Amino acid sequence: MHVRGQSAIEFISVYGFALLIIGTMIALVAVFINVPKVTYHFGCASYGGFVCEDVALSPNSLTSHSSLYVFLSNRQPGIINISTFNAVIDNIKSTSGSCSPIRTIQGNTVTCVADMPLNPKVSGIYTGYFYIKADYCAPPPYLEANMVCSANGNLTFTGSVSVQSG
Repeated sequence: MHVRGQSAIEFISVYGFALLIIGTMIALVAVFINVPKVTYHFGCASYGGFVCEDVALSPNSLTSHSSLYVFLSNRQPGIINISTFNAVIDNIKSTSGSCSPIRTIQGNTVTCVADMPLNPKVSGIYTGYFYIKADYCAPPPYLEANMVCSANGNLTFTGSVSVQSG
């Protein structure tokens, strides 16, 4: 009778341990099947005198368009006079764009908005780039705030975006 009990305990221990290993392997396979193949870093990068702080893509419920918002910080010493802002998202060019304020000094935050003829899917991932045409004016005290600074678009500032629609 004692041998039967020991045999039963060994049977349960061996097969229980084997089932535990098989269950762990199935759980690991299930986890790795659901891990995304590609991970995206949402945000923006700018090249030149501006530092990109944030980006957003917002659909317009009244039209099939959306708005791309790019928030930039001016790191150039002196005054930059922005003439145009444009963007390209998933090979679709913006129809119009603007920045506010148009005239900015070092340390100011600039908000640029581009009207995109794009109807984004909810939680869709979109990538592209933007560019700003501007003129660099001499730094103070050589150019006072009330003097005219031309806006011919002699400089181009660019950047890239990766955004998920909201």
